[in-house]
Amino acid sequence: MNVIDVLDKAVSVNGHVFSFPISYEELKEVLGEARIDINDGCGRHITYFYDELGIEFEGSPEYLSNLRRKKAYKDPDHN
Repeated sequence: MNVIDVLDKAVSVNGHVFSFPISYEELKEVLGEARIDINDGCGRHITYFYDELGIEFEGSPEYLSNLRRKKAYKDPDHN
């Protein structure tokens, strides 16, 4: 059984805490490969599905300006 806790600024999956923003590489280290869906055909909006866990993560370069505004910007991979 998987244990998923949704926190204010993080998600805990089986004891591994993921804080946001997060990169796919950080997710992949712990959760493995995701099923990836590029939603708009231009590669600007990507959804990462972990079907066995029942969770998904979304990423888009369009979110980066919002992260900069909130002083949460790390680099283009953490969106």
